[in-house]
Amino acid sequence: MPDVELARRMLEIIPICINRIRTKMRASSPADLSIPQFRVMASVYRGRNKIGEIANHLGVSQPAVSNMVSILISKKFIERKPHSGDRRMAPLRFTKEGRSMFLKLRRKVRLEFAQKIDELNAGDKVKLRDGLEQLERVFMIGELGSKAKVDKAMKITVKTVAMLAIGLSGYAAMAEPATTSDSSGVKVSVIEATANQLAGDQRVRALVQPDNGKTFQDAWTAALRRSESVGIQDELLVQAHETGNQVTGALFPTISGSATFMRQTSPATTTGTSLFPSAYDTTKISADQPLFRGLRDFAALRQSKALFRYQQAALQDAARTLYYSLSTAYHNVLAYSSDVANYGEEIKQNQSRLKELLQWQKIGRARETDVLTEKATIAGLESSLETSRGQLQAARESLAFVTGWDRDTPIKSVDPLPTHVDAVADYLKNIEKRSDVTAAREAVNEYEEAVPIARGGHFPNVDLLGDYYFFRPGVQDDVHWDVSLAITLPIFQGGIVQSQVRGAESQYRQYNLSLSQVRRTAEQEIRTFHDAVNADLALVKKFGEAADIGRRNYLANSRDFRNGLVTNLDVLTALTSWQDSLRALDHQEFQSRADYEELEAASAQRKEIFIQSEKVKE
Repeated sequence: MPDVELARRMLEIIPICINRIRTKMRASSPADLSIPQFRVMASVYRGRNKIGEIANHLGVSQPAVSNMVSILISKKFIERKPHSGDRRMAPLRFTKEGRSMFLKLRRKVRLEFAQKIDELNAGDKVKLRDGLEQLERVFMIGELGSKAKVDKAMKITVKTVAMLAIGLSGYAAMAEPATTSDSSGVKVSVIEATANQLAGDQRVRALVQPDNGKTFQDAWTAALRRSESVGIQDELLVQAHETGNQVTGALFPTISGSATFMRQTSPATTTGTSLFPSAYDTTKISADQPLFRGLRDFAALRQSKALFRYQQAALQDAARTLYYSLSTAYHNVLAYSSDVANYGEEIKQNQSRLKELLQWQKIGRARETDVLTEKATIAGLESSLETSRGQLQAARESLAFVTGWDRDTPIKSVDPLPTHVDAVADYLKNIEKRSDVTAAREAVNEYEEAVPIARGGHFPNVDLLGDYYFFRPGVQDDVHWDVSLAITLPIFQGGIVQSQVRGAESQYRQYNLSLSQVRRTAEQEIRTFHDAVNADLALVKKFGEAADIGRRNYLANSRDFRNGLVTNLDVLTALTSWQDSLRALDHQEFQSRADYEELEAASAQRKEIFIQSEKVKE
């Protein structure tokens, strides 16, 4: 006979759960975001990127969905991909701001439910987990025709029931199959989906981090203040600025005052005395205005400006190098923190498995070797946990060195996992904007001006000189000023000037070759990062698939073990394989973030690396 009472209880409890979820979402959502609009965004996140698909899934009319889509587009939460035909057929996708807001809201709701679950004792949690597993069997096994009829009669989709079940276990905001694709066609983070699908999964997500954790932007601000390399380069920029001031000052006249006091023996004759008095004191102001230096002064002015731009680009290049180091250190801490958390949860799961085996052993359903094998597995996991803790401490030391923070400073990741990368050509087109290429180009300009500076040694120097006398002795007492034009013409200097010209030309060719080398190195670096990110995303996808298969394999083996169809070793192997995939997936996600950020920095797409000196301006 059908269990009508149990069905009645389900129909009473499930609406309460739905209302609870809606209340939490409404409280956590932005003031101008309604629940129906959030459901539209959730549909886009799950891969339904056409208005008709969303309307069919939500059970509302297409005009109603179209209206909500227009509102979300106006709020810049989602956008339409270009489409030549009917705009209703244009695929929808998240904007960067929309995806960030959506994921943040889901995480917040999930944490609130998790806190509620933590109020239960361990025994109640086990009961809840078992009940959810049974609920999953009732509604998620699509092969049973009778279950599908129940779904249809209750007008509740399989995915809706799965979300309710998982919401009760603290994962309501993440109920999505591991192979669901987002609007761009790329599968969403399978590590989240795996945790959602398994109600009994108590694995701590490394991405669920403390609210007081420092973000990458916080780390970047601290690293800029801490870095000696950036500080040194900033001082070199100050020096280049002052060099420019000195070169500019050489174009203006020099004015100086002087006074001489001299005593000498008086000549014997009256004429001599008038010409050379015994007291020969002079006071004057002199001025020297350079008129012509073979155009070397103007070339030097252009050279000083190129030097300033070179040092400015070198400052930004120091920031780019620092960004690489920070990204690696920061995400290593997150990755190893994830490893430590995952090993800890895996140990707990195996300890629970060990307790179960001990009970089976008492009634003769498990052998001593099964118990010993489980204990050996736990010991191996504990040793791996200690290894990961050591790696985490080393990673924290590296981050502390770069940022100047305390090694135990908590951090968190708020950037979403990249789902795809553009074609490599889109990144290569920004090569000329890179700081190292800009610096090399300005070095070429600087040494190009060295050629006319050296060549100016062949030309004469012309100066306008003037003196004004306040006091002159002897017959010149009434002569108060003089003006002269001085011309110096180099005739022969042993070939030194021509040698300097040839040396300057050689340096110019040298820096042109250096510029070419820097460009090729930059292209190689961008291609390497691009290949790494593509490989990372492929690995995330494969690890996710492996984790999903491993989860289902572990569940199947656990059920078969209770029925005496498989051995404990089979269950242990399935659990280990699944957890290895989850751990690898977690680690790979952080590696993907690090490589993606470094790719954007390498292709001059990270604005924060283009820092400006606060001490000087061009």
